[in-house]
Amino acid sequence: MPAKQIYEFGQFRIDPDERLLLREGKAIPLTPKAFETLLALVENSGHVVKKDDLMRRVWPDAFVEEVNLAQNVSALRRALDINGEQYIETVPKLGYRLIAKARPIRTPGETGDKAPLGREQDTDTGAEVDLTRLKPESESGSIATLTPPAARKFRLTRTRVFALALMFAALAGTALYFLLPHERVIDSIAVLPLVNATSDPNSDYLSEGLTDGLINGLSQLPNLTVKSERSVARYKGPNIDPRLVGRELGVRAVLVGKLVQHGDSLSISVELVDAQDDNHIWGDDYTRKLTDIAGMQETISKEIAERVRPKLSGEKKAYIAKPQTQNAEAYALYLKGRFYWKKRTEEGLREGLAYFEQARQKDPNYALAYAGLADSYNMLGIWQYVAPHEAAPKAKAAALKALELDPLLPEAHASLGMVKTLYEWNWVSSEGEIKEALRLNPSYETAYRWYATILDGTERHEEVIASSRHALELDPTSLLNSASLGYELYMVRKYDDAVTQLQKTLAMDPYYFPAHHWLALTYIQKHKPEEALEEARKAVALSKESPIGMSTLAQAFAATGNAKAARGVVQRLEAASKSHYISSFEIATIFAALNESDHAFESLQKAYENRDCNLFRLRVDPRFDRLRSDPRFADLLRRIGLPQ
Repeated sequence: MPAKQIYEFGQFRIDPDERLLLREGKAIPLTPKAFETLLALVENSGHVVKKDDLMRRVWPDAFVEEVNLAQNVSALRRALDINGEQYIETVPKLGYRLIAKARPIRTPGETGDKAPLGREQDTDTGAEVDLTRLKPESESGSIATLTPPAARKFRLTRTRVFALALMFAALAGTALYFLLPHERVIDSIAVLPLVNATSDPNSDYLSEGLTDGLINGLSQLPNLTVKSERSVARYKGPNIDPRLVGRELGVRAVLVGKLVQHGDSLSISVELVDAQDDNHIWGDDYTRKLTDIAGMQETISKEIAERVRPKLSGEKKAYIAKPQTQNAEAYALYLKGRFYWKKRTEEGLREGLAYFEQARQKDPNYALAYAGLADSYNMLGIWQYVAPHEAAPKAKAAALKALELDPLLPEAHASLGMVKTLYEWNWVSSEGEIKEALRLNPSYETAYRWYATILDGTERHEEVIASSRHALELDPTSLLNSASLGYELYMVRKYDDAVTQLQKTLAMDPYYFPAHHWLALTYIQKHKPEEALEEARKAVALSKESPIGMSTLAQAFAATGNAKAARGVVQRLEAASKSHYISSFEIATIFAALNESDHAFESLQKAYENRDCNLFRLRVDPRFDRLRSDPRFADLLRRIGLPQ
């Protein structure tokens, strides 16, 4: 065997031949493209590797966008993250650099090696490491250097015999692999919506809630990709082909099932199917009282975990399957809360909030109920249905209470991260909370979308887009994920890409208000005022004249040169502010569009005093480009805590 070269940096070792990244002898999984990206950075450690060079090397025969490279770098940063230590540096507008020095090492072969067998040689210094004596020493202690011809002939023959033995062993092993049963490795799974076989549609919250509970529990299993609830939503119904799901979602196994309610009892049948060959892996039937649906979910989660990760510790399995509450009423109320929260309308958010509050009252120690409260207040604030001074303290108190009850709850960490971003402008702490949520549940697509949100106020544009794309990959059917990617492309000024993405969203649902709203803003920046006005009018109609929609309409009027109509919208919003909350930030966007700087800064000052949750994007928001040269703009950025 010829000598081969490997590299060491920090606590890691990379083996190019075996395509392995090791930390303390343990393999760290990477996709082939991510590995090739890392290898290029390692081979040029300490130096900037240009983006174009990386893309040509990683994708030599394909044309790909720059965001694909950013996704690889983002994945590498997560894989190399040890106590917050960063190994890869982004060099703006150029490329990336591996900060740590990579030390090349050669491992020995049979001939032509620079170090004897059992040694490694540093190619920078020539020093040998891991010394092992393999040649016999003479009585005087000197190493024997002469080998008789007969011995050389014997050694050659022995080497050939050994090589033949290895070859036959490899052939035999290959044959046995295909002829004998071998272990099925499940690295990805989709939990399809449980079919509600009960005639009562009011039981839908049970099927959706139990499906979500199984997804959340399995998401905590190590080295297992679990598709989100919205990814599998389109497969709702009976007679779904698991192989079709496997091909479309790229998963190895599919969990299917149905539930039937009989009075105060609930029956569930589930089956785990191999998506490659449609073979049955495991299945069972369960019948419990409605008062024990949490226990039923616990049992099912535990048995699935046993099938896909049989070597997992009992303690870990117990935590994954552990119900957050033993109170059946509280659990049912929580399921209803999430059912309505996902609708994202004002009515849905408020109804979900009411159910979470009832669940908390039924069980004051129910951590998930508090996380639901935090999420509800955060969303009510983001969509400007509730004033910041009301939403912020309630969202934070609920998130902290959830973490007090369960420090390992991903939903609570993500909710707290949003509070710290939206209202406290604490960028470092907020990013830490979101990263902790993703560490606890790498399949939590909402956290990826929120991670992109909290990075909006920075110039880490590549990470923003990469995180948004990853959320969409986890749930390609989500209108919110699809439209949010379009919005983030708008925020980083990739307007053509934003239009394309938002139009894809509207192809999925032409009545989705946020897509029309963000598309109108994008058309304004592309200097297409008539198209912007058309989209803004649709947004206003679909959102029932929401303040956000009206603000966008006024900006579109300003873009067409109709200042009178834009000021008319301002008057309507100011009149409405006497009866309910209207964001001063949105008023500022209209004045900025009208090029009325003094009025714009007056409104921004009010937004600052109100801790408006939209101010964290001020540094990058294209709508304020006309104000950036004004010293008042830099002063406002300083007070918010954003780099100038």
